[in-house]
Amino acid sequence: FCWTYLQRLWCVYEWACVLIHKPTEKVYLQTELFVREETLPLYLQAVRNFSLAKTKCGVEADREVLEAQIRQAYISKQQFEVLVKATVIALMARSMAFRAGRSPKLYFTYFQPWVALAFELGMDELGSALDSCDCLTWRRVATISSENSGGKKVQPQDRPASAAEVRDLMSPFSSRGHALSPEHQEDLMQMGIGVNSLLFHQVISDWFETDVVPVLAKIKEASTK
Repeated sequence: FCWTYLQRLWCVYEWACVLIHKPTEKVYLQTELFVREETLPLYLQAVRNFSLAKTKCGVEADREVLEAQIRQAYISKQQFEVLVKATVIALMARSMAFRAGRSPKLYFTYFQPWVALAFELGMDELGSALDSCDCLTWRRVATISSENSGGKKVQPQDRPASAAEVRDLMSPFSSRGHALSPEHQEDLMQMGIGVNSLLFHQVISDWFETDVVPVLAKIKEASTK
């Protein structure tokens, strides 16, 4: 997923079809090869300035056909543009959360700009949902817990029931509502949770489905026929 994607009408039409036919949480952007400090502003600017009228089309005769297809599925061009911006912001934020959990510098460099852009565009509910991602804490506690397991293999009965339970234990935004106090860190260590990268990714996915997808669903409902 390159920053030029939203500049091409055929790509935008593809995005329009995906939003209609596929659950948002099942859409994953391949960005690792493209997102760098020098290219991130290009992504942000592409979303900020996205307009269906500004998209490029190699064969102008295709424009009328593609825009007609979009009009059939969406209430208006304006609502469609809002939905495109919201979904790109959310999916880019989720993609960056995996990277951002590694250090505060990466968090503020790659994740926080997407939160800021949501607020800048007046998508306050989306901005708040994205801001609830505590990927630094989730990854840090996973590392602490793994290191303190002493290299012992964690038995299945000692693992949490699901990634959602791990998130509930680790996050100050969880349903249990506790801060990550030393006592709770000790609780995690006593459980012997050795969280690997796959489980960390699942925690991020659970957060996205729980906190972000409902916000996107509201925007989609207001945008589609």
